[in-house]
Amino acid sequence: GVALLAGKGVVPTPAAASTLTLFSGTAERQVDGQWRALADGAAVTAGMRVRTGPDGHALLTFPDGSTAALDPATDVQVEQLSAGTPRQVQLRQFSGHLWNDVVSDARVGATYEVHTADAVVQVHGTVFETAVENGQASVATSEGNVDLLLGADRVPVPAGEVIRKIGRAHV
Repeated sequence: GVALLAGKGVVPTPAAASTLTLFSGTAERQVDGQWRALADGAAVTAGMRVRTGPDGHALLTFPDGSTAALDPATDVQVEQLSAGTPRQVQLRQFSGHLWNDVVSDARVGATYEVHTADAVVQVHGTVFETAVENGQASVATSEGNVDLLLGADRVPVPAGEVIRKIGRAHV
């Protein structure tokens, strides 16, 4: 759709961004193959790769209010981020622990996904954790329902369940 805005000082909306809240320790983003410090309140946009230090605790807050909390030594890339309707968030997790609190969005096309080397975790509104340790992924659902996509298979992970050691050998 087209939106017409009138009035003084109206500026075009920038590309969708999430906001990084740094609770403790350090966080960095990758720039041209180098890791550079990220400050509390930094904007994190699609394409950015972010990692926390060994003592780092940080929170990514997305435009719809969904959040991803990064434990220490967590490495994640924001692959897709749309502030539009419906929400589209796609993260790629390389290592560490990610605690996702996803605002419920039942609209067609609304997505929130965490990709690991072997699987895609897909939700519409829930609280869940993903972990990647020594190349093995796991997912735990606290509230609601999560779907785990393994190749052509869709595996539901209901609240209270944990699936560990997700990998090609376990499909």
